[in-house]
Amino acid sequence: MRQLSAKEFYAAMAVQQSEEILFILNWTSLIDMNCFVEHKGVFYDVKRVDTFEGYKRDLRVYAGRLQTQPKPDDVVGWQG
Repeated sequence: MRQLSAKEFYAAMAVQQSEEILFILNWTSLIDMNCFVEHKGVFYDVKRVDTFEGYKRDLRVYAGRLQTQPKPDDVVGWQG
């Protein structure tokens, strides 16, 4: 996980996407833009998934921090 560089941030803003964080995950077909990522107790909304030219090795998941964080009782763990 890392914050976006200035170049990545402004490129996202040019197409009106509010991306803040980049997660690099092992490849899976189960992650899409309907998912959320939780990291150290903070939830992020997936904005874009980049499969890096179709290779099935890594996923670059661009996300933004949720405006309102869910209550712990409302969170359902991964069922995959």
